[in-house]
Amino acid sequence: MARKIGRIFLHKQLRGGSKRWIVDLRPHGRIISSPDPVTGEPLPLASRKSAAAVLESIRGAYASGRTIQEAVAAFTRARTPENTLQARYGAWVARRREDCTNGEISPTYLRELVRYGRADGYVPWWRDTTIWEVDYGRLDDWSRSLAKQGLSPNTRRKVLGAFHAFLADLRRRGTIDGLPEFPTITVDEHVPRTTTLEVQDEIVAAISEERRGAFLAARLGLRPGEVRASNVADYDFDTGVLTIRAAMKGPCSSAPRDVTKERNWRRIIIDAELREWIEKWVNPQGALDGSALFVNPTARRPGSRWLSNPLREEWNRAAEKVGVRVKMYEGTKHTSATEALRGGRRMEEIQKALGHRDRRSTEKYAKLAEVTPVDDIFRRRKS
Repeated sequence: MARKIGRIFLHKQLRGGSKRWIVDLRPHGRIISSPDPVTGEPLPLASRKSAAAVLESIRGAYASGRTIQEAVAAFTRARTPENTLQARYGAWVARRREDCTNGEISPTYLRELVRYGRADGYVPWWRDTTIWEVDYGRLDDWSRSLAKQGLSPNTRRKVLGAFHAFLADLRRRGTIDGLPEFPTITVDEHVPRTTTLEVQDEIVAAISEERRGAFLAARLGLRPGEVRASNVADYDFDTGVLTIRAAMKGPCSSAPRDVTKERNWRRIIIDAELREWIEKWVNPQGALDGSALFVNPTARRPGSRWLSNPLREEWNRAAEKVGVRVKMYEGTKHTSATEALRGGRRMEEIQKALGHRDRRSTEKYAKLAEVTPVDDIFRRRKS
């Protein structure tokens, strides 16, 4: 089919003997120039060879899976509805939806991408702009308009990050030649609020015993999504080893159970307190039917996994009883990792326990663990 697309003929002979060739792709358009590889400026097709190269490029793109409109657009750069940023963004989100179905991105991320592109979202700001008209100036104007709408620097950085991923996909597909420079958005560094292991134990102890298991696991460095996704089959009752192989990809009951955030798995030996809890409250037969290891005993449906909000609310109630304000993620995983560093455990050990691929993800705990003795550095000495 690709070989049947288009034909070449002499468009007209100019004064001085030079010729201009045309690539006829009707009904999808006609091409009389090709963008300069350096400047991007249109250059006339001055020889049959150059026209043939354009036609072969279009045929090759079509044969590799692109639509004929996409293949032709790289040369025509026509201001047509399918070449607007909004249209291309919608097609990109449709492909990301397939990625979500295949488990390659999370439903939460997909929901954000969809929200950005809605009529009341952020992408419609570009209106009829084509994909070839994006430059630093327009991106900077867009970023400033988002700020005027009240978006925080962190949210603006996320929106522009998604837009960068969208344009990068167009570049990889050969639709655009390169990526423009993006504005730099300065975001204040987040300072996690951690606590001590003693307070952490008090909060966990304030949770009723039948509901306590999920929080005993969280203080061993598991993310809330990993706690919720753990199955009875993931735990070895003989050795006390728990395999962390999945996470829940969303806060609600319909969220899929898929790979962990770091897309890897790890095995940990749980502590004595959690092991005793599992032996008391978990039926080993649940390994045969895919039962959750940690269930919410007051859920409407017996045996249901914890949902994100009830898990967080349970922790907050217990923290309030103890008289502290610390979020679950920071009071469990962050606190345990920070205290382990303060206790002299090596960075490599903690990185492995938390399942971090990148050491930099673990190094943030080192900053929390460090305390600068300014009283010793700046104190005045008595003469």
